[in-house]
Amino acid sequence: MDLEIKSHLEIPPEKEEHDVHQTYPRFIEMTNLIDNDVFNYAFGRAGGYPAGKVVFCIKGAPLPFNAHVGELYLFWHALIKSVSTNDLHDVEKFDWSLPYENEEISNHFIIRFFYRKQLVEFHYQNQFLATFSLETYKKAVLQGFLDFMWHTNLEFETIVYDSLGEKIDYAAMREDTGDDLYTCRYIFLQFMKEIYRQKNDDVQLLIDFDFKISRSFSDLHYDLND
Repeated sequence: MDLEIKSHLEIPPEKEEHDVHQTYPRFIEMTNLIDNDVFNYAFGRAGGYPAGKVVFCIKGAPLPFNAHVGELYLFWHALIKSVSTNDLHDVEKFDWSLPYENEEISNHFIIRFFYRKQLVEFHYQNQFLATFSLETYKKAVLQGFLDFMWHTNLEFETIVYDSLGEKIDYAAMREDTGDDLYTCRYIFLQFMKEIYRQKNDDVQLLIDFDFKISRSFSDLHYDLND
């Protein structure tokens, strides 16, 4: 079964002309997003934590619930960690949930891992939805993460003020090792370094890549020249 994970950004008022022929009114899909100002305005208005939707699609059809996400980086931080679970290979079964804005959806949508069988199942409201190989799931998550994170380049730090006119404190965010924005950026840079090392952007090559999910002891800088 084909699995895709698509991020949709809540369109800011400054870019409402993009709210035409969208899959979800008031949201724009971030894959192949050409006008990066849409992201920049949304990012700035939210003080670095834009909202949106993260939609799981099976053979092009979205899962049957409202996939609204209050903070996209928080959500992707939780989701990307689900593919970094090599230490659980001896666990028979493990359930993973995600921080959707609607707590009821978060409680009812379960990603169930069977590590020994190398399988992943989706369940919603105690009903079985689909099953995938662990490799297919990892590939979909990695591709979705990369599609979302391409827009978070260093230019975001030039966005100085939020919608209330208050200065965004990037220094404090960087110092907070649990900050979702900079942790996602840290994970993204690891993937980029590995892609450059292999000189191949095939996401398949990242499936077994042992990336770090914590910045607590990181010496990785915020560019690709370190």
